[in-house]
Amino acid sequence: MSRAVSLQSARRGFSLAEVLASTIIFGVAIVAFIQGMGGSLAIQADLTAEHRAATLAQNVMEEIVATGDLRLGSADGAFDGENAGYAWATEIRQTDIEGLVQVEVQIAWNDGHGPRRRQLATLVAVPPTGP
Repeated sequence: MSRAVSLQSARRGFSLAEVLASTIIFGVAIVAFIQGMGGSLAIQADLTAEHRAATLAQNVMEEIVATGDLRLGSADGAFDGENAGYAWATEIRQTDIEGLVQVEVQIAWNDGHGPRRRQLATLVAVPPTGP
């Protein structure tokens, strides 16, 4: 009976083939997980850049409307500080309706995937000048 017990205790561990198979499966799973995380981080970076561009466009648009500087034409420039790398361009043009202008703001940046642009446009009523 002692011989049967010793054979059972000797067979309790995993074989080399089982250990190798489980290690390979675990390795493949880890690689897939890390690749998924990398893709997720890239998507998050793209979304952050898009959100920043939309916010910058809205800020430029609000500044134009708040100052009332609605002269027809275009202007451009670049941001500095934490928004360095982003540039802006504006165009204000007359519409077919008198007293109404279209204001377009375009934000451009390069995120490593090539140049990107986001545009924001609105219509603004121009206050009448004089009697």
